[in-house]
Amino acid sequence: MIKCGGRGVADTPDRKLQLAGQTSTVGASHGHRTNHNFSKSIMLPEKRISWAAAAVLTFAVFQLTASGQGHAHIEAGAFASGGGDKLYFANGAFFVTNSGYCESLQWRISGPYANYHEGSLTFTGLPGTPSSGGPSPNAAPPGTQIRLRFVSVDGPLGGSFGVWDVAGFNFDEDESETLTFSVPVGTTNGTNSILVSENFGDPGDDPYGHIHGRHYTATLPGLYTVGVQLYDASSNGSGGGPLCEPGDMFHLYFQAGFTNPPFSLSSNSMSFRFGALPNRTYFLDSTTNLANPTMWTNITSVAGGKIIRTLTDTDASGSNKFYRVRMFVP
Repeated sequence: MIKCGGRGVADTPDRKLQLAGQTSTVGASHGHRTNHNFSKSIMLPEKRISWAAAAVLTFAVFQLTASGQGHAHIEAGAFASGGGDKLYFANGAFFVTNSGYCESLQWRISGPYANYHEGSLTFTGLPGTPSSGGPSPNAAPPGTQIRLRFVSVDGPLGGSFGVWDVAGFNFDEDESETLTFSVPVGTTNGTNSILVSENFGDPGDDPYGHIHGRHYTATLPGLYTVGVQLYDASSNGSGGGPLCEPGDMFHLYFQAGFTNPPFSLSSNSMSFRFGALPNRTYFLDSTTNLANPTMWTNITSVAGGKIIRTLTDTDASGSNKFYRVRMFVP
């Protein structure tokens, strides 16, 4: 068991991992800068590798307006399956976790999302009629009322993922200022959902939907994996059931802020994995002497951009080595 924010020990027959967390805060011109340090000691059978590793994550926190951020649109439609039409995300390959895409949730210091990590993402229903810009070849059949269920959340222990829904079809595009429901980390059977189609589920209704104003939040910094599922809430199918089969489970990454990233040690390689924020550059530095602040050496760097990134030291050798990950905000 590893406990974040304090000291925890994980014991196996052949490995011992120990973490010790420390946090300090200093002023910055446009927000604040926080440094997180940790140390670890690993013992392997017939070999002892002693590390005093410190990952120092330096980042700036500052206020952004929700309207100033671009947000993605994930399109819901249907395809023919053995049992009829099945819901799916037509452009889901660009957003599913396997793609590496990671939506950003940034810390808010004021307004309705104060003290949350917040971001926006729009789930749309492909149009089925000319009046809504269709028909799209991937649209669900007329009469489908598409909804999206939030089934599972994985992420920082003790955290939760929040959905700030809007009323009705939100034609005025008001921004939601009310937390509608939250899903705690560890949930695997969530039932709360949001409307995707702008219809009432009547026979022949256009499945189209493009509802703006929703927001998503996280309570703790870190990487979240959210599992969602499309389903048809109409009763226009056979025997009064839905027209379409539910979609497969679909998983999305959300990076809330920036904190100590998960790390992995393999032979002489040390890697740090995290969700990168847009318009940022990340640097991995190392030193063998923490007492001398001039001894840090850059190993590698990577650009951000709403994507999962990995920084790796391929020469993680020696008895002592210290690391820091820096995030540069232009």
